[in-house]
Amino acid sequence: MVSIALGVGDVDDLEKDVLTARWTYQYLRFSLLAVVLGLFIAIAIEWMASSCLQRSISAYYYTPVQAVFVGAVVAMGVAMVVILGRNGVEDAFLNLAGLLAPIVAFVPTSDANRCSLVDAAGERGGTPAQEVVDATRTAIDNNVVAYFVLFAVGLVAMSWLTRSKQLPDRPVVHEDRRPYRISLVLAILALAVGVGTYAFMRDGFYAHAHFVSASSLFGCVIVVVYANAYDRANKQSDTDASSPPVGGLAVARRRDPYAALGGLMILAVVIIGGLGRLTEWEYWVLVLEATLIGLFGVFWLIQTWEYFRKLVDVAPTDGARVP
Repeated sequence: MVSIALGVGDVDDLEKDVLTARWTYQYLRFSLLAVVLGLFIAIAIEWMASSCLQRSISAYYYTPVQAVFVGAVVAMGVAMVVILGRNGVEDAFLNLAGLLAPIVAFVPTSDANRCSLVDAAGERGGTPAQEVVDATRTAIDNNVVAYFVLFAVGLVAMSWLTRSKQLPDRPVVHEDRRPYRISLVLAILALAVGVGTYAFMRDGFYAHAHFVSASSLFGCVIVVVYANAYDRANKQSDTDASSPPVGGLAVARRRDPYAALGGLMILAVVIIGGLGRLTEWEYWVLVLEATLIGLFGVFWLIQTWEYFRKLVDVAPTDGARVP
């Protein structure tokens, strides 16, 4: 067991770098939870200040929550791309979700006809909703074009990195490269559709890019959750097969929280979405978004805790300090 101490004992530089990287990764995972919590706190403050609920979380773009909303969604996107998944499918679809997130942030929903809209002077109310929506288009044009360029550069980098021959000495974390190739193709298609729609059907892009990107992002998140459930089930099967019976009985398989969370996400989409459309309840999108984000937050917390426990198990304990 290494003895590290940002201050105690003799420490090999490589060992220190490895442990620093592990803890940095862990802090990055916790930061994503903090960003989501910050967004919900900002929405709660606005709710109390205005006594008004928007019809969706996305509609808070047009309220004083705007800066927190955009910053939180972009930060979540960056974290999803940067964080390495525990299997190829999870990592690939985290990347896809992260690439879609900035579009959700930069292209606001067109559903803004609720109370507490903020006009150009910073005053609540008094500005027709369509004028508020139209006023965002200059910002959309600037931000989206910049992001499309960055997206293209990122795809070139991803394409290069997925070709292991380019980096012969690079250790391959996930041997199955097919999920990366599939996600790369999907990302290229997404970029092509986005650029094409923006270039030739600008009004359609303004009207639908947010919804399509947000829906696809949540779809990717559900795939990520189930990818972890599948991975856990395979590992549990291997463990059960190698474990002898206890007292003549096989060891009972633990229930998988990831599979349960994935099922709850799908049920939320079916039940809340279906009933919302049938009853035309105006807050169903808000409730569905909050539910899916909350369930993903629970998934992320469980997964982060598992990583944290593994990190503590391998960390030095002989009086050493970790960051």
